[in-house]
Amino acid sequence: MKQNIKSLGLLAVAASSMMLAGCSADDLFGPRDGEGTLSLTASIGNDVKVVSRADADQLRADYGESLLLWITKPGEGPVRQYNGIDNVPTDPVTLHSGSYVAEAWAGDSVAASFDKKYFKGYTPFEITNGNSTAVEVKCNIANVVVSLSFDESVDAALKSWTVTVANGEESITYEGHDARKGYFMMPKKADNEKLTLTLEGTAPNGDAYSQTADIEAPKGGYEYKVNFSHTPGSFNDGGAFFTITVDETEIVVEDELVITLAPEIFGIDFDIAQEQAAATGEMGRKCVFISAVDRLSSLTIESANLQHYLGGSTADVFSLSESALARLAAAGINFMTYKNEAGEINRVRVNFEADFTNNLVSGLHTFKFIAGDNGDGTEKTSEATLSLRLSNAAVELQEATDVSYTTTTFVATIVKPDELTGNVGFNYREKGAADWTFVAGTNNGTTLTATVDNLKFGTPYEYCAVAGGYTSPAKELTTLTPPQLPNASFEQTSTDSDKALMFSTDPNDFYWDSGNHGSQKMSKNVTEVTTKYFHSGKQGLCLHSQFVGIGSYAGKFAAGNIFIGKYIFTDGMDGVLGWGRPFNCPIRPKALKVWARYEPVNITHDGNGVIPSVSKGDPDNGIVYIALVTDQTMSYDNDKENIHETWPQVVKTKSSERQLFDPSGSNVVAYGEHVFTSATTESGLVEITIPLNDVNPSLTVSNIIIVASASRYGDYFVGGNGSLLYLDDFELVY
Repeated sequence: MKQNIKSLGLLAVAASSMMLAGCSADDLFGPRDGEGTLSLTASIGNDVKVVSRADADQLRADYGESLLLWITKPGEGPVRQYNGIDNVPTDPVTLHSGSYVAEAWAGDSVAASFDKKYFKGYTPFEITNGNSTAVEVKCNIANVVVSLSFDESVDAALKSWTVTVANGEESITYEGHDARKGYFMMPKKADNEKLTLTLEGTAPNGDAYSQTADIEAPKGGYEYKVNFSHTPGSFNDGGAFFTITVDETEIVVEDELVITLAPEIFGIDFDIAQEQAAATGEMGRKCVFISAVDRLSSLTIESANLQHYLGGSTADVFSLSESALARLAAAGINFMTYKNEAGEINRVRVNFEADFTNNLVSGLHTFKFIAGDNGDGTEKTSEATLSLRLSNAAVELQEATDVSYTTTTFVATIVKPDELTGNVGFNYREKGAADWTFVAGTNNGTTLTATVDNLKFGTPYEYCAVAGGYTSPAKELTTLTPPQLPNASFEQTSTDSDKALMFSTDPNDFYWDSGNHGSQKMSKNVTEVTTKYFHSGKQGLCLHSQFVGIGSYAGKFAAGNIFIGKYIFTDGMDGVLGWGRPFNCPIRPKALKVWARYEPVNITHDGNGVIPSVSKGDPDNGIVYIALVTDQTMSYDNDKENIHETWPQVVKTKSSERQLFDPSGSNVVAYGEHVFTSATTESGLVEITIPLNDVNPSLTVSNIIIVASASRYGDYFVGGNGSLLYLDDFELVY
């Protein structure tokens, strides 16, 4: 008994034939003698009805990658092989005339499974000289499919049961009213192929029951619907038995949901993605072809050149009036349309005749095509732009590309290849300079390019194209300026809810921070803004080392400090800090410049000798240092406070958990520091330059760390109560 099971067919790849009424394959693709073209459509047919787009997408996701498609010439073997749904060509394939077979496979060929399906397709076809052949390869279920059903009589006869189905190699087991389908691949070595079904259950009286049956010579692509029924009687006297019937049903794909591709837009005999250049009056005919898998639901052209003929710059091709079409045709723009079997337009050829292109004025003319295909109910669109450049010059200078800090690529369109004589390339110079520097160009047939890598960053340049005796008008570019540190003059400050100083007007968005948050809990700001000393703007910073506490005992020494990063947490009377911010500039700074003034006092707090070389009464030292580091990170997790943060460097000042930055660490690319061993003698701020020295120069820079402290050993709570470090205007030197 054969029945039709309606199912989904998923279009894996589609590209339709270009052999259309009124337009031959020779016109479009120019096959050689003895050749024709093949357009492929591959579909996967499921044995389960799929009605939603989401299901269809899932089918493609499940089986599309495993799709294999071979084009085989009998007696010679495969001539084309494609692996994966996305690698099946959308463009027509050229083949020699003759007989071929298209075969396709998808899915997993396993012995027995509830979910591993296997699909196969086989389609013979002929290629004839000069013609295009459209071939559809339907991959249908290749498995033997088994489904079970049970009459109500089974429920009365057995308290519970299982059915095991085996193919001689492996088996799967259904439990009770299991509605799943089983998928089987029969062993190739079996002489008498069969599926064996074993029913095992428990009778109401507790006795075990078992019965077997066979499905002889099962066929792939067929579903075997097995029904179990019970004839009343006593299990004890053998009067009870089960009837097992099998309905053989061919799996036929009737309902096919087609998932279309977006339309193709291409130039005939030229690459539409490449700018087309010619001398003014010599562009000649250009033809653009738009092809949809199902039907073209929309097609528009956008160009300033249409304004004169249509009164606007956009043409809805399918809505143009007869008079508008006539005006365009008279100007040299005409359309050829082709229809599918359903009588719907699925291809359009747009011809820009020589009468039109040769009358375009010098300059760049663009025609943007937007095409839509909604064959599966979902609009899919494609865009492409035809660019025509007309010029009387040998080369047409373009905007430079890949403009970076020290490099750029000059580009010119070749208009007259025959006039590329003598020095062919580009001249460039700093804007306003007297002399030009020449760099030879590389000719790839349509463009002339040259890359230079010795430019100054943040600098304007002039450049022009030269070819023989011709020099183009100059254009300008400005190289990129390497980044500087945000808010490096500290003009943007505020206070948070605890009155701690923030280096931002937004307490949730800042680049710099300090230990101010810890000292502020004792109503002391060890880092403050100041107008006493500053270099630019309206203010600078004063880092003020001091004892923070109640009286002389209940507290700790706090060094005035600032750093790139974030104050994370106050652990008792100690701080947890996150240091560093991303720094991904390919140009590495060579130094850090800062304006500073240092007013030290002698050390009043020695941390009980934690720094052996430092004692009370010694002069306090200030410090500013910079480090470039890799992307190595450190984490701080405090479940009690729900704090989980990751930084290039996590600093902990608590003596029992002390964790400090190591300038020679394995993650440090370059490091530099300036130690203030005495007071600055100038009347105001002095410019300090801190060179960056290589530590691990082969590493890639990912983050930057800058730290300044009025007391060098402040992390150990060592320093002088009253040391002052004034700072302003941090600047990276490149």
